[in-house]
Amino acid sequence: MSASLPTGYTGPSLSGQVLAFLTVLRRHGFQHAVTTEHAGKTINLEHGGIRYGSINGSVLSRRGTVGYRFVGMNHPFNGVPVDELQDFADRFCAKYDCELDDLSLQAGGGSSAGRGFLIIANPTIALRVLLQDAQLPVTPGLEVTRVEETFVEGLVRDVTLKQLERSSAARRKCLEHHGYACAACSIRLRDRYSGLPIDVVHVHHLAPLASRPGRRQVNPVVDLLPVCPNCHAVIHSREPEYSIAEVRSMLSP
Repeated sequence: MSASLPTGYTGPSLSGQVLAFLTVLRRHGFQHAVTTEHAGKTINLEHGGIRYGSINGSVLSRRGTVGYRFVGMNHPFNGVPVDELQDFADRFCAKYDCELDDLSLQAGGGSSAGRGFLIIANPTIALRVLLQDAQLPVTPGLEVTRVEETFVEGLVRDVTLKQLERSSAARRKCLEHHGYACAACSIRLRDRYSGLPIDVVHVHHLAPLASRPGRRQVNPVVDLLPVCPNCHAVIHSREPEYSIAEVRSMLSP
C-alpha cells in the first residue's frame, strides 16, 4: 500500500517517518479522519469510531509521530492536568514498556494552560500503543521501517527483529536512588531549562547489554546511572565506550 496524504489534509508536510507510520497503521484497519473544524490541519486516528490519537502542527513541530489521547490510560482526553504529567508518563512507560526518550511531554499554553500533553515520538512505539489500545493483535517485533532518506525512495514494511529489552521498573528504581542529575556533568536538565515539564534523563548501563547476550539480573542502584543525553552520546561515541569517569575528565573546567 503506497503512502499518501489523507484526503483534505492541509496542515504541515508529513515526514517520511510519519507517512510510514500512517501506512502501516492503515494496514491494521485504522482510519485517518481529517477534521473540518481545524481547517483540515488535524488528522485523527480512529478505529471502530473511537479516536486514539491525532497528528497536527503542534505534534509535528516537536518531531512527534502522534499526539496521544490517553484512551488506554482510562483518561480518554487529549491532555491531563500538567501537575499529573510526570506521573502519567511514568505509568505510560510501565504499561507500554517504553522509555521517556520515546516521548515528548509538553505543557500547554494559552487556552490550554494548565494542561499537559503526551506526544509519542518513536513511530514503532506509537504503532504498538495504538494497536494495543484498540485491542488489536501486536505481532512481536513489529516495527515501522523507512529505509531511505525520503519516503518516496524508501520502503515501509513490518519486520521481525531481535532487540535487547530494557526494564522500565529498573529505570525508575535507578532514578529514585540516584536522582535526575547527570552522573558525568552533574547537570539536571529540568533545572537548566526553565519551564521544562519533565526530567529529561537517560539511564546508562555500566555493563553494556550487548556485551553479555541473554537475560540477566540488573541491580538498578549498582549497575545503572542517570546521564544527560549529551553525555550519553559521548559515552557511546567509541568502542569500547567511555566510562563515566573518563567523560567527567573530558569536561572543560
